[in-house]
Amino acid sequence: MKNKDDRIDILVPYRMHQDFWHSILQRYGRKHNFTVASLKGRASYYCPIVKAGSNIAPCAFDFKYAQTCESRQNCKLLEARRRIRRSSVRILNWWVFKYVDLQDKATFRIFDEAHNLLNLESLVRLEIASHVITNIARDPRLEVIFQEWQQQLGKQYYFYIQHEEGMHFITQLRESLTKREAEIATQMNYDPLGIDHDLLRELSRVMELISGLSELIENPQHSDLNFFFQRTEKKTDKKVLPRGKLVIQPLDIAYIFTKLPQINVWVTKD
Repeated sequence: MKNKDDRIDILVPYRMHQDFWHSILQRYGRKHNFTVASLKGRASYYCPIVKAGSNIAPCAFDFKYAQTCESRQNCKLLEARRRIRRSSVRILNWWVFKYVDLQDKATFRIFDEAHNLLNLESLVRLEIASHVITNIARDPRLEVIFQEWQQQLGKQYYFYIQHEEGMHFITQLRESLTKREAEIATQMNYDPLGIDHDLLRELSRVMELISGLSELIENPQHSDLNFFFQRTEKKTDKKVLPRGKLVIQPLDIAYIFTKLPQINVWVTKD
């Protein structure tokens, strides 16, 4: 209230917490003359160029397209981002905060519902099913490795994979997914209005996987990653390989917070 140039970030785990904070602080802000805004995930904002049935905007995947989109002036997401960058108090989901550049650094940051920070471990954990390898990455070398793991699974519920073998697999997987991302982006640039929803959904999944894999691979504590192959069904036909999935689990998630600037932090429990 004393310094209009200061910024306060309120980081919450779920949308309902965002709505609660925003409702309370808007009334308080009007009374004490400061601005409040919230920023949610991309799917919360209507895209004017996407037809009914999908709200996955092309600009989410292609920076070039984002710069040339004819509907930029009517974009609700851009409007929300401009609004939050001008505000004194900024309310964000933890993961939106992680990926969105707010330009001005906060002088004070609140982690609301701190007990939910433990849930970050499950969010960082990554699971790779066989269809990701065959239908999305489309890498024959990875398919062979995955089939070998399924044969090794046998009647076991799971087995551990050596760290070096696991790191090699996910590094190769990220490279294959990056190539697939480039293929879809090229197709979008050629005919952005002719893209079907299935292709957009595939691209959304590809980008999520690349982001998740990059977080694990580039994690300073990646030596603490655990790799194991886990059965996905209880009953199996003896003539068919048991289905399984690759699970990557970091033991140390402290690296998530290493990117945060050293500022004042207030943590709330309830």
